[in-house]
Amino acid sequence: MNCLEAVENFSAHYEDSLDYRSLKHFEEHMATCLECQREYDQFCLSIKVSQELPQIEPSPAFLTTLEHKLEGNERESLTIWDRISRLFNIPLINMPHSNIARRVFTGAALLLLVAATTTIVFRDNLFHQETQPDATVPVIPSEKAESPLIRGIGGLSQDIDINELFRLGMGSEFSSIGVSPLMQQNYTLKQVSYSSISTGGGL
Repeated sequence: MNCLEAVENFSAHYEDSLDYRSLKHFEEHMATCLECQREYDQFCLSIKVSQELPQIEPSPAFLTTLEHKLEGNERESLTIWDRISRLFNIPLINMPHSNIARRVFTGAALLLLVAATTTIVFRDNLFHQETQPDATVPVIPSEKAESPLIRGIGGLSQDIDINELFRLGMGSEFSSIGVSPLMQQNYTLKQVSYSSISTGGGL
């Protein structure tokens, strides 16, 4: 133990709180270092003098200010579980092994949150599936089947989701022939053969 370590242990030695190994090293150093002995004697003397000083009662204003500051510091240092335990007077949080209790409560709260969220989302999706019918395009009369959008489909007989077409901005073609979204009818597109149509020299 060097002089710096010995000086750091003055208070612990005076209060008799050093462990056996540190006490042994401290006493060995003090037995050989005269400078540390003088400093330790002055340290002990200053403590005795300060203990003999008369006690003075602080002013009431000081005590009030101190209490407010301590309450503010305590409020800032409280964790959320400490605040919950004080609010609902939960004794388990204040018991020993409170870290384990906090972890248990945290896990239970997270599990409940996940379960509630999953249930709400599942019910919401199920509700929309049950109440919103699949919208299909109604049968298009033959005189209106020559619309550019209908011709561009390629003459295939298939079901098209009219809501998807409206969402993609292609619903104006169907609006012109009187088709609106959310109509539940089946349709058959007119089959068009492109082999007999003249392209005028183009593709």
